[in-house]
Amino acid sequence: MSKLKYFILFLVMWSTYFFINYTNATRQAFNLSISLDNLIPLIPEFIFFYILYFPLILIPFLIIKDNKNFLKIVKANIFIIVISDLFFILLPARIIRPELIVDNFSSYILNLIYVLDKPVNLFPSLHVSMTFLAFLIISKFKKDLRIIILIAFILSALSTLFIKQHYLLDTLAGLVLGFISYKIYFKK
Repeated sequence: MSKLKYFILFLVMWSTYFFINYTNATRQAFNLSISLDNLIPLIPEFIFFYILYFPLILIPFLIIKDNKNFLKIVKANIFIIVISDLFFILLPARIIRPELIVDNFSSYILNLIYVLDKPVNLFPSLHVSMTFLAFLIISKFKKDLRIIILIAFILSALSTLFIKQHYLLDTLAGLVLGFISYKIYFKK
């Protein structure tokens, strides 16, 4: 199978998130918040770091040239997606978002995300697991990008908390899942 076909397979699997998101929007769901979540403020400006997710998860596909490692990237991401989808279906979780006052560009973009992405499919955070996986892959194959990608990953992960898309437990579970996926598919 060509790289393009593998990449399309990845995109198809990734799109399952949206189907489950809309299906879960009306389902009974768990609240996985802990007391520390209440201490994290809403900072709409972090929406721009949240959007870093999209280029971050695509960078490994662009920098890996050989078919063997490209296939590993696809498999590692699909592993994350399948495990996450199972959690989303079997343990649906919902975040309670604060009231958002739309009065500037940041809050407008954040409101758009709130409208498009229902407050479900939280545990584990795909945002965190897939960007952490991307960081680990980039660190292995393009060491010169490690620091900038680490900073982008940290800001993206923090953004999930500061824009109230995830709780702390979701973020931690995303880190663990991203690490496990990396270890399974990119053993030394």
